[in-house]
Amino acid sequence: MKNKIVLLIILVLLASNAVLLYFYFNKNSGQRGRGRMMERFQKEVGLTDEQVKKFETLRRQQKETLVPGFDSMNILKKEYITAMFNGNNFDSVKMKYAQVLGERMLTMDKKMIDQLMEARKICTPNQFVAYDSIVRKMMMRIPDKKPNEKK
Repeated sequence: MKNKIVLLIILVLLASNAVLLYFYFNKNSGQRGRGRMMERFQKEVGLTDEQVKKFETLRRQQKETLVPGFDSMNILKKEYITAMFNGNNFDSVKMKYAQVLGERMLTMDKKMIDQLMEARKICTPNQFVAYDSIVRKMMMRIPDKKPNEKK
């Protein structure tokens, strides 16, 4: 039961990070990803061109601090999976990996929230409600879920 709870926590954290990373760092989709999201922020929040430039600068700076953390988490996750398939299927090994992964995910979630709040400072007080609304929607999205997919 304890393992299932830990695994569930890890999956929830992974899903939330995947969603944030998709929208925050999507390099390959051009207007479908980062550009479209920035257009949405600019339109719905009412960002000026100057604010958009500040957001882009901040996003690049923040990416440099987040990517190494996600890279190390991915390495640890691969080690965990490899250990499970190499016969190290002991509960103590599972719990240790799950604990370390959970701690790192929590640290990364905190960093991302801090960075989103830092980006919020670029907005004027009149723009806060719209910015917060978009960020909430972005964070609550579940990746890989198709609109017509049954639960």
